[in-house]
Amino acid sequence: MTEPTRAPGQAKRAAAWSTWALVALVALLIAAVGFSLYRYFSSEVEAQIYTPTADRVIDDISMPTGTDPAIVTVTIREIDEEEQVARIDVVTLRACPPDTCDPFSLMLYGMPNTRDSWTNGRSVIVEVPAGRGPFDATIDLPIDGHPEFFPFDDYQLHLGVSVSEEDARGVPLPMTREEIEARGVRVILAELIPTHETRAVEAIPMEEQRPELQALEFDYALRMTFDRPDYVEVQTMVMLFAAVLTVLITIMRKSFDQLLVGATGVILGIWGMRSYLIQTDYQGLTIIGMLVAVFGGIGLVLVVTRIALYLTRRSEKTRADQPNSGSA
Repeated sequence: MTEPTRAPGQAKRAAAWSTWALVALVALLIAAVGFSLYRYFSSEVEAQIYTPTADRVIDDISMPTGTDPAIVTVTIREIDEEEQVARIDVVTLRACPPDTCDPFSLMLYGMPNTRDSWTNGRSVIVEVPAGRGPFDATIDLPIDGHPEFFPFDDYQLHLGVSVSEEDARGVPLPMTREEIEARGVRVILAELIPTHETRAVEAIPMEEQRPELQALEFDYALRMTFDRPDYVEVQTMVMLFAAVLTVLITIMRKSFDQLLVGATGVILGIWGMRSYLIQTDYQGLTIIGMLVAVFGGIGLVLVVTRIALYLTRRSEKTRADQPNSGSA
């Protein structure tokens, strides 16, 4: 009894349908990458500037009025996924007459997530001396994030800001918002991170802060959320899908004498592409790294399965040919 076989016409139609379905899927993925890139490059590339109360985006920066006007710009420049810190530039510009600018200090506090101990926070005091300046400083503050979820990782910076001035004895005294406005000190918040986008900037109400943090009496408390641009997420998944599809086609369509060389080379190529797929400084295990390892393992299982099927069929054919050769 012979094994039933599919008619040649049915096989051709099935191959044609599968080919067109694959072409449509690839075209859809390429269109998704193109659309995400268009959104990225057509959006604003300049820094977004916010008020310290996170209630609006500032379109025009002008020097405030007051007894000692100054603009303090706090710019988030970089996110270090490995160290879990945000690199911040603090620049102060002043408009007071020469030799009349009084010193003041700015305390920036990287507040931990409410799930963590408040002792994990870090404060940095930026001293603004007497004089017109400008004065600048670069500081690092801790952030909360999940770099292992790349490319769908996000990060939060919980930032507390307070302004102080010295009394006659040289002791720093915290200033209230009313005193800050009367003096003319304007604090603005900006971000200019090439690898991430700002998804949200929101004020943290006093009642949501931990009791230990409430005692610090911040003038402003904000929460900034950053994540990857859409094109990075789409591009990474498209490249991973293309690599996996290449492995499957190579394993299933190559002849047996080409299978070992072809499949092994493609599997090693996927592992080498891991460094391209994971565009982050984080050295730990990521979801993409796990998927690459899983798909590499699946490809290896498929290769072993094909080898086992080939050897089984060859053995069956050998046994079937033995009676025929004996009768002859």
